Amino acid sequence: MDNMEDRIFKYIVGIVFLCSLLSCEEKLDNYDTETCWLRFNLSQLADTLQSRSFVYLGDDAETDTVWIDVKTIGSMKDYDRKITFTQVMTDTTNAEAGKHYIAFDDLALANAYVIPANQIKARVPVIFKRDVSLKNMDVLLEFVIGSNDDFQPGFVKPDRIQVWLTDRLARPSNWNMYLDYYIGSYDRGLHECLIHITGEKWDYDYLYDVLGFIIPEDSWTYTNDNYEDAYFQYLIGVWQQLLEEDNARRIVEGKGPWMREDGKEVRIGETE
Repeated sequence: MDNMEDRIFKYIVGIVFLCSLLSCEEKLDNYDTETCWLRFNLSQLADTLQSRSFVYLGDDAETDTVWIDVKTIGSMKDYDRKITFTQVMTDTTNAEAGKHYIAFDDLALANAYVIPANQIKARVPVIFKRDVSLKNMDVLLEFVIGSNDDFQPGFVKPDRIQVWLTDRLARPSNWNMYLDYYIGSYDRGLHECLIHITGEKWDYDYLYDVLGFIIPEDSWTYTNDNYEDAYFQYLIGVWQQLLEEDNARRIVEGKGPWMREDGKEVRIGETE
């Protein structure tokens, strides 16, 4: 008899639970399938913070282009849809549209800022200009995806991108604390010296692809799968020897040794 009562009780509880679900379901707003969103489609976190310097491009370069991948969320359409980027003003030195970069709403970019018909992805250009002011300053362009008749900003992180722009040597975004410790704290004098003695750019790509360094996502992660400790320690010794040899040549030429911006002599692999 007890088993029968248990079964009846469980049946009643099930009915009550099902009714409550149906009641809640009736209160939910209808999903708007016509709404489409747009999000940044980045392969790695590091792409949200970039440094660009015209120094690497040579004296004849007048523009530099950063390509940004975006992806839709929602239904595909059989017509081109407009992409909107919006600059975010920060409390630092902000890039100026028309001066440091081609404005996002410039008509010259209209055909490039679209998701083509029957597509869900696109790669769009952010075009920077080599203004004379960049010889003496760094500017920041921070931007997000804006709203328009075709898209709302997507709900997937990251929701913004920052690009530092200059026409002088700039600290790569993945020059991290590990490099500060084993090579030396970042300094434009040190940077210029490393480029000269090694023949490498010492930009983001070199630090990531060859040396294996990343923008740390937390206090414990500084390297990627390209990093090999034995090889890196070997390279430090090579760079120290190159620096010693180049300083000897410079002294003979009357230039003096490589110096940091703070007036101290450049040292590699020596921390104070």
